[in-house]
Amino acid sequence: MFRYLAYVFTLVFLGLGGAQAQSIHKMPIGTEVEGVAALGRVQIPLPPGKWTLIGAHETWLNPIAGGQPVPLGHANLALIERDRLVGFIAAIAPTQTSTLIRIWDKQCERTDLYFLEAAPKYNTREQTCFLVVHAARTWTAWANMGAGLEAAYTWLAEHPKVVKPSTMLLVRHSNVRASDFVEVEYNFSPEAYGFGPPRDRSAAGNDWHRDKLKNDPARDAFAQAVVAWAKDNQKRVLDGLVYRKAEAGAKLEFAVPGRPQQAAISSAVLPSGHVTPAIGTRFVVSSGRFDIVKVDRMNVMTANSANAGATWIAGLLPLDPASKFDRSALESLFPLAVGKKTKFLQEAASGANAWDQVLEVVRTETVQIEGKPYATFVIENRTEAVGPGMNEFIRKRTLHYAPELGWLLKMQEEQLAGPPQRMNSWEVVRIVPPGG
Repeated sequence: MFRYLAYVFTLVFLGLGGAQAQSIHKMPIGTEVEGVAALGRVQIPLPPGKWTLIGAHETWLNPIAGGQPVPLGHANLALIERDRLVGFIAAIAPTQTSTLIRIWDKQCERTDLYFLEAAPKYNTREQTCFLVVHAARTWTAWANMGAGLEAAYTWLAEHPKVVKPSTMLLVRHSNVRASDFVEVEYNFSPEAYGFGPPRDRSAAGNDWHRDKLKNDPARDAFAQAVVAWAKDNQKRVLDGLVYRKAEAGAKLEFAVPGRPQQAAISSAVLPSGHVTPAIGTRFVVSSGRFDIVKVDRMNVMTANSANAGATWIAGLLPLDPASKFDRSALESLFPLAVGKKTKFLQEAASGANAWDQVLEVVRTETVQIEGKPYATFVIENRTEAVGPGMNEFIRKRTLHYAPELGWLLKMQEEQLAGPPQRMNSWEVVRIVPPGG
């Protein structure tokens, strides 16, 4: 991830002052920071959220031509929400002032990048290079990776409950200004914004490779949002280097056409996997209520205001549990991710009727309930009657499902074909916890 570059130094030491005492790399592992983190002589802007120090180290960079060694602070920070790694930062900065000459970073000559700004190339006292690219991650250590980064990977390995994405979008800032330098990488998890894991996890075949984005408008839009964020963040990084008065990092705003949600890395994490609502929870809807009365694995049983019962598979789809259908096909939709799709045949217990059920996760949206935002996946469910005597009935449901609740917040039904039948649409207006 982080290449250690060769430097040539002619040193002028001005003393440590108070900067090193406050440097994040000197703080205990597990320290949480927000807004701005001091690292050596510079300040690192942090995107919103509580960033945890998971790796820190200090090395000495040996110059040539008999100069004195330069101490470097290394810090690695993680943003973890709901047991998911949604952001990762790796940074290096000197803890003492020096006059330096830096050898050009070969990363800044790559041709597979989303974005690159690098100028001038060989003015060794003033260099700027920042880039955006996808990065396949295995989260396993490699030889000569550096003690600080190795410590971070070890920390992640010791916390197996933390779900780590196989691909992140990387923003790399490498800047030299007169007597100081800073290198900092920001890694954003696309899965925190509703994207599923890539089908091919290799670097070249990855869904996030630049050459594949032209055929993938959603991923391309997200990549361009990261580029826009990087351009703004470059100014903040330079302020923290030159003036040492960095502003806190900005949110990564993201909106794909047709997706009203604008996600922020600190608040829009969509949990994967499946959870079930607590027994006794009451979801008050526009036309009544659903009381959670029993949970059996992925079956959620409810009673309404008339005490009529229903069974919701995974809290998502109301199906007759006595009917015959491939449960594994429905459950394969979890963990939810935009683009996932499943299809199965549902047969009535009597065998007289049957329906093709198709479910597709089409986007993410934020739903507000009493002023509280909930991240939801929007799932389209198409039900089409099959077999003789079924009158070509077709129904479409649009479902807003909140993974953190294990339940729907909206259901809209519309009939597309067949003799008219009553359709049922509702949305949750209040959530009453057990005993509330």
